Amino acid sequence: MLTAGLVASCATGAEVAAPDGPTATTTTSVVRRVPVPVDGSLRAEVPAPEDPSPEAVPHEVLLYGDSVALLIADDLAAELDAPLVVDAVDCRRLDAGFTGPCGGVPASTEVASGLDDLVPATELVDDPATAAAVVVIANNAALRADDLTRAMDALGPLARVWWVTTRVDARAWQDPNNRLLVELAERDPRAGVIDWFAASEGQDWLVDIVHPGDEGQAALAELVAAHVRCDCTP
Repeated sequence: MLTAGLVASCATGAEVAAPDGPTATTTTSVVRRVPVPVDGSLRAEVPAPEDPSPEAVPHEVLLYGDSVALLIADDLAAELDAPLVVDAVDCRRLDAGFTGPCGGVPASTEVASGLDDLVPATELVDDPATAAAVVVIANNAALRADDLTRAMDALGPLARVWWVTTRVDARAWQDPNNRLLVELAERDPRAGVIDWFAASEGQDWLVDIVHPGDEGQAALAELVAAHVRCDCTP
């Protein structure tokens, strides 16, 4: 059985295509979005800009998630004034691991997914207490409140964990998932919500039922960066 994973290589200005989404032009690194037989998922570190702005930002930012997270990774790296560590896999969900087919994941390919696959921040950054995480994982399956609570514990002692709401047309879990994320932020002071659902209302940013095109990727990355930079809802 193969494991669906993603690898990064150093290059600029190249175009890569997500298997279940649009083609994206990268500016920082090339992310290969075709599942390959490697152990684990993408864990690529993007360096901070040489001349960061004076705004207060976390020392490091983690981006956990699925194919939507992969699509915005380069735009987000360009927006942030902090190193970005990406841990993302096509079709990832929070409730359990599973085997393809799904999106661009072929049959008989195991997807690195579920709570057990969340790598603690202590293994990815030098000082989790000064780092923030952004989680994009509400797109592929229904969430459960207890899984969200366990995920907060599994991610480790991060200063802030931002959860991105979903816009996934024609899926029954869209609204319940978004409500659960809001409820998580209400009960856990470390959790925050980045409301992509609200920001994308009335916009022609999706190329299918969930994946943003180039304009949508830039908009989502800008939205995420604005929250991370100020540690607030701007």
